Amino acid sequence: VSDLLNSSLGEEEKLRRALDAAIRLVEAEAGALFLGAVDGTLKLYAVAGEHAAGLSALQSAIAAAVHRTGQAVLITQGVQDARLVSGQGWQTAISVASLVSVPVRTGAQAVGVLEVVNRRSGKPFSNWDVLELASLSNQFGLAIDNLRRRAVGTGGTKPVGQG
Repeated sequence: VSDLLNSSLGEEEKLRRALDAAIRLVEAEAGALFLGAVDGTLKLYAVAGEHAAGLSALQSAIAAAVHRTGQAVLITQGVQDARLVSGQGWQTAISVASLVSVPVRTGAQAVGVLEVVNRRSGKPFSNWDVLELASLSNQFGLAIDNLRRRAVGTGGTKPVGQG
């Protein structure tokens, strides 16, 4: 993933491909990258995976909480978890059995959230998956910071994730 994020691909393409790599890493059905906006809200930047269709306006209360607190969330029994409300967030398109949501940081500052749902095998995600995605999210954070600096340094009017 670090080779991908340091490649000569366009900024958006790098992050989309990195999201695809995160989904493959933990064998998830779908995943999303949310980035913090200038006004402090969390905006969907990219969504991918087998069940990504129809999720272009995805909002996740869990991702918002992870962004606010900086603490990763692991849900292993989605049906029994009160944070997953039917008809909201991911639940608008798929039934969430398991979820991992990790902060994306540049230094100590949270700049976004990486979130994946449902392992393709049907087994729940584990603490290992949280650690793997947290490690990967650090690379996302570095890439986002570099992309934002480049956008500002070149006179770009819309830094990545700050639209």
